[in-house]
Amino acid sequence: MTTPAGWYPDAQNAEQLRWWDGEKWTSAVHPNPSDQAPTEHLSDRDTVSATGGSKGRKWPWIVGAVAGIVVLLGIVGSLVSPDENADVAASTQSTTARSSSAPASTTIATSTVLLPPPVQVETVETAAPTTLVPVVPRTTQAPAPAPGMTAGQRNAIRSAEQYLDYSSFSREGLIDQLVFEDYSFDDASVAVDSISPDWNQQAVESAQSYLDYSAFSRQGLIDQLVFEGFTLEQAQYGVDSVGI
Repeated sequence: MTTPAGWYPDAQNAEQLRWWDGEKWTSAVHPNPSDQAPTEHLSDRDTVSATGGSKGRKWPWIVGAVAGIVVLLGIVGSLVSPDENADVAASTQSTTARSSSAPASTTIATSTVLLPPPVQVETVETAAPTTLVPVVPRTTQAPAPAPGMTAGQRNAIRSAEQYLDYSSFSREGLIDQLVFEDYSFDDASVAVDSISPDWNQQAVESAQSYLDYSAFSRQGLIDQLVFEGFTLEQAQYGVDSVGI
């Protein structure tokens, strides 16, 4: 059975009490009230015998009451653990130390306002107005056939227009194409001369068509255009126009 914590007579000094925490003896001591009460009682009894009378008989009662109060105070004090007293004292000292050591300081928060960078205004140069030149679409449609044309000549004109709609020809090349289609040379010549396209422009388009699928030197491209029936002047114009 474990002895409960409390004040018990000190084995080393019978005039004092020592605190037992339930497991071991501590260094906390307290005067033994049971040793003081008899001493005071003996002193009062001597006083009564010396003075005598009824007045002297009151002293033992008063001394006994005082001794009882002292014993009661000792019992109340024993109910409070010395460890609790030490904790309360340490807490009070810590609070007092923090209150006295912490200086009152006022921190003023400052903020820095960053201004945005200056706006750079770009100078926009106004371009000079450009005069647009209307592009006149190229047409290969021949004027209305003159009165007196034969049916073969009118059909040759329609065929020549259809060829020029999807490819470029020289005058000689277009006549040869119509003759290949079984038109007579006279009807083919009349049809081509009736349409009368821009042969220089036809040379430019033919030169570009050759460059789209193969590479040519300047003289080689001129020779190819002449071979297709363009005149030398028309071939040179076409090659110069494509930048060779």
